[in-house]
Amino acid sequence: MSTAGPDEAPEGVEFSVDGSVALIRIARPARLNALDAAASARLNEIVDRLESDERLRAGILTGAGERAFCVGADLTSPAPSTTTRSTGAGAIVRFVRRARSKPLIAAVNGLAYGGGFELVLACDMAVAVPHAAFALPEALRGTVAVGGGALRLARTVPPAIARHILLTGEPIDAAQAERWGVVNEVVEPARLLSAARALADRACQAAPRSVSATLAIVRAGVDLPEEQAWAVNIAMADEVRLSEDAREGRRAFVEKRAPRWTGR
Repeated sequence: MSTAGPDEAPEGVEFSVDGSVALIRIARPARLNALDAAASARLNEIVDRLESDERLRAGILTGAGERAFCVGADLTSPAPSTTTRSTGAGAIVRFVRRARSKPLIAAVNGLAYGGGFELVLACDMAVAVPHAAFALPEALRGTVAVGGGALRLARTVPPAIARHILLTGEPIDAAQAERWGVVNEVVEPARLLSAARALADRACQAAPRSVSATLAIVRAGVDLPEEQAWAVNIAMADEVRLSEDAREGRRAFVEKRAPRWTGR
């Protein structure tokens, strides 16, 4: 994936744009891309920017270097205050609970441990290199996966597998992650960003309102009781059905041409 105009922040997270796709890179390789408070705040600011910029349709989240995607909060970094949410862990919680209307794809270039695994689970799709590994070792440290790891993992993999990962802290490799649906595809390192970009480009071919509505419906189906999820499904479908893009989609199909989406 080629990028232009990198915005290299001293906080340790880089941001660049290529067409309608944003590339977000956690760039603290000496710390295995662990997030301190500043890097976490920067990551959240960038996701806010992805959501608010109408020119951007999708994002890719990855890590710098070959060893790690992200190993969660930087436990060696002093917190700037006594409040939990000022730390890397607290800001990861904000990221994983944030409502997003645009697809975010994790390009997992190495270890995804603790909060790093939770970042992957919070993304909409994921690709990984063969040497990637995923773990939630919080129970071994006397805590729990506060960033949604236990919640989302149990909805992604078979319950017995989720319990094994959570209670033992043992990592799973990329092949296991693909087999259990944690990642969509395992590719060689040289193809990691291009594979993630291919997924982003496919999502960008769809109507923007259809994408955001579909994401909302999928999340409702996972998070809500069936009756409430159906209410979200009907509301989103009605909203999209009356949109200008829905009419354009029908016209383009009849006229056998590519649709020209406006997002309205």
